[in-house]
Amino acid sequence: MKTIVLSDLKRFEIKEAAKPSPGKDEVLVRIRFVGICGSDVHYWNEGRIGSQIVKFPFIIGHECSGEVAELGEGVTGFNIGQRVAVEPAIPCGECEHCKGKRFNICPQVRFLGTPPIDGAFREYLVMPVKNVLALPENISLEEAVVLEPFTIGVYAQKLGGFKSGDTVIIAGAGPIGLSVLMAVKALGAKQIFVTDLMEDRLALAEKMGADLVYNAGKGGVADFIMEQTGTRGVDISFEAAGEQSAVSDAIASARVGGRCVVIGISAQGEIKIDFDIVRRREMPLIHIRRQNESADTAIALAAENKVDLKQMITHKFKINEIDKAFEIVSQRQDGVVKALVEI
Repeated sequence: MKTIVLSDLKRFEIKEAAKPSPGKDEVLVRIRFVGICGSDVHYWNEGRIGSQIVKFPFIIGHECSGEVAELGEGVTGFNIGQRVAVEPAIPCGECEHCKGKRFNICPQVRFLGTPPIDGAFREYLVMPVKNVLALPENISLEEAVVLEPFTIGVYAQKLGGFKSGDTVIIAGAGPIGLSVLMAVKALGAKQIFVTDLMEDRLALAEKMGADLVYNAGKGGVADFIMEQTGTRGVDISFEAAGEQSAVSDAIASARVGGRCVVIGISAQGEIKIDFDIVRRREMPLIHIRRQNESADTAIALAAENKVDLKQMITHKFKINEIDKAFEIVSQRQDGVVKALVEI
């Protein structure tokens, strides 16, 4: 089978490898599409995310979809050729967090494309059957890739305590921010503000249901939000950019007694918090680690046409165009939001 190997910083090589076979309670998936996530770009560009350091050669990628190619012993409920998405996190199932059903913070979790676990940029992938998600007929393989970031958006609103009728700001209109937008829109947000530095992403956010968008490059985000909300602020703010300015804007835009949900991955590692604001407003800062038990909700929202995942897919590339794909995504060129690579 073909594998796309990251052999050094910003260097991919297409190599042949042995086709794997599924073991007991495992499924072999023929991968068709893999999405490029911000975390993939960090590994490609910097070779690390915080303490997670790549040892080359390495296979990245975790947003993927495909078809069932082979069933391991004991697997039922799936058919050869069936279209599926993949949940990339494999928790240990035994630690205190798993037993408390907080699978996403399992210290022993194995996550596709996160060192030292090779990822999805390959033709065939073996996964535990519990990580293989059957797709409804009206969700395409391309859309199924977007289910992974959308599930994070669904989880973020859930953990953040979002409820129908809340007002919301989303700082950052990349794939995760837009996933939050789709989730809160579908679940009854009263008013949604979205900020970003890029006008094309703000235009897409508006198309996807944001009530008001604002270019954060102009400054004064919190002043704008306070003006629009009669100095009250929003009920819940979501930071989805991984930047100091976005975190500061999200905190300053939430009302007294409001909540701030931090999702973005910071390249610099440390972010400053205005302690005076969070203390005086008694504001919980809620941090998101991937997603937990939210895939069924995400699939249902898509299957019921309450969200349109296709809107996030702006680019598709062939396997031999992966270098170009990562350059475009890393530089945020050509209006890219979510790019897929066809394997």
